[in-house]
Amino acid sequence: MLTLVIAAGGVALVVVNIFRRVRAADFPALMLKTGCGVMFILTAAAALVTTREALSMPNLLLGMTVVLGLFFGLLGDVWLGVKELARPEHYDGYFKAGFGSFGLGHLCFVAGMLLVYRPGWLSIAGSVLLATIIPAVLVFGAKWLRLDFGDFKWIAAGYGFLLCWTTAVGFISAYLGTQPGAIAAYSCCYPILQPELMGIGGAAFLVSDLILAAVYFGGLNDSRWAHAGCYIFYYGAQFTIALSLLALV
Repeated sequence: MLTLVIAAGGVALVVVNIFRRVRAADFPALMLKTGCGVMFILTAAAALVTTREALSMPNLLLGMTVVLGLFFGLLGDVWLGVKELARPEHYDGYFKAGFGSFGLGHLCFVAGMLLVYRPGWLSIAGSVLLATIIPAVLVFGAKWLRLDFGDFKWIAAGYGFLLCWTTAVGFISAYLGTQPGAIAAYSCCYPILQPELMGIGGAAFLVSDLILAAVYFGGLNDSRWAHAGCYIFYYGAQFTIALSLLALV
C-alpha cells in the first residue's frame, strides 16, 4: 500500500511537471523534474522494503540494481535540465553527462537481470543483436529520418544500444521463464512478471527517447506536444520499472 501511495503522489507531481515544463524551461521546472525523479526512486525503495520476497537473495540484488539505475536516471534528468538553463558553450558538457548517467542506469538494469535470471550465452547474444537494430537504423538512416546528430552520433548510438538492451533482456528473460523446466534450470524462483515489466518499461523508455531524439536532433525543440509526449512515456517507464519490484516472488 505504501508503495502505491508514493507512486500515486509521484504521478500527480508528474502531471504538474508536464504542465509546467510545456510553459517554460526554468528553475522551478527543474525542481519539479528533480522531485519526480525522487518519487520514482522512493517508489522502488518502498517496493523493495515492503515486499518480503524482495528482501532475500537474489531478489535483493535485482532490487538494488533497479534502485541504483533509477538514481542514475535522476542524475540524467538533472544534467539535461541544467543544460536548458546553462550558457550555450556549456550545452555539450551537460548533454554528455545526461547521456552518460542514463546509460549507466540502463547498464544497472541489464546487469541486475543478467545476474539474477542468467538467461544463457545464446540468449544474451540474441539480446545484443536485437539491441543493435534501432540504434543502427537511427545512425545510418539519420539523413532520411531528418535527424542531425552532429558530434553526438556515436554517443547517441551507444546510449541507444544500452536502452534497447534493457528492453531486449527484459522480454527475453520473461519468455525464458515460461519454458518447461525454467524454474529448475534457474538458480532462483523465477518472478516471471518482473522481467516483463522491465521490458515494458524499457519499451516506454525507448518511445520517450525517440521523441527526445526528434526534439534535440530533429528540430522539434519548440514543440510542446513533443516535450509532453516525451515526459509521459519517460515517467511511465521509470515508474513501471520501479513498480516491477512488487512482482518479485
